[in-house]
Amino acid sequence: MINFAILDNLKIKNKLVILFSSILVGFLILGVTYWLEVEATNIAAKRSTAFIQYDSLASQAQKNYLKIRKYETDFAFNISGDSGRTYNEAPLENHKKYTLELEHNMAKLSAAAEQVDLLTQEVTFNVDNADADDYVRNLVTQVADITENYKISFADIVKFQKLVGFTEHDGLRKIANDKFDQLEKSVSRTADSSLAAYLTFIRESQGKIIRSTDLTAAYEDIKSTSRKFKDYLTVSNVIVDERISMNTYIDEYVSNMNSIVSNKRRANQYTELYDFMLGPIFDDMEQSAQNRIDQNIFALKDETDRLRTVFFRLLYLLVFCFL
Repeated sequence: MINFAILDNLKIKNKLVILFSSILVGFLILGVTYWLEVEATNIAAKRSTAFIQYDSLASQAQKNYLKIRKYETDFAFNISGDSGRTYNEAPLENHKKYTLELEHNMAKLSAAAEQVDLLTQEVTFNVDNADADDYVRNLVTQVADITENYKISFADIVKFQKLVGFTEHDGLRKIANDKFDQLEKSVSRTADSSLAAYLTFIRESQGKIIRSTDLTAAYEDIKSTSRKFKDYLTVSNVIVDERISMNTYIDEYVSNMNSIVSNKRRANQYTELYDFMLGPIFDDMEQSAQNRIDQNIFALKDETDRLRTVFFRLLYLLVFCFL
């Protein structure tokens, strides 16, 4: 505390020097405190910008994945339609387009996640994760791995569906239809309504196989009806040469349908499983970004409160020295 008796003995000039020096120190403390607050705000803004960018990239990646799944559905619908439908290349082209966009998303997300994890270490965040230092990077890695596996699965779907045939005029479907057409022509020459009824049921079962992912029942129906067809043919009045031809046609047809069913089973990979895996991870990515944004605001407030507390204590100390 200042001895005012000594101040009384000082010249006015010296008193003014002490006064202005005190004011200068006070402004200096104020200026330093203000600069530190601005610097803390800028650093917090940099962190928030990185967190928001990461959240935006994660959201865009999820949207592109959903578009990919939509065009997968369109592709499946396009190749499983009724006879007479022409193949539309748009679903596969759009699927490829958004798959490439998703790959670009993941590359940007990987870089953003690394920055987010580094910025997260600058302040204490209450992240509910035992390995918080690389938590965000782990999420992005999981999404990248799952989407890569999805790409492999979808490539297999396209490959096996192409073997089956995208339309009734392609692949194994064309071969099956050609065999069935030969069989129908032979049956039509006999004018036997029972044989024709068997073929009608077989054709309906074939349609179910092309349209449905539940292949077993329809294929069993084809095999059992084909056996009935051959049994009936044995006791019918159809001439021997026609019987031999029809037996050959139906055996070749059933064999070809077996190949169709086999390839469709390979193509019927349950890509819906990827939705169940990715959905929660995308939610975690969004939540982790929001948590960091919120906690960054709290960290800035704590830093600002601390600086102001230091300022007022120094100011109090300065005033106390002169009392």
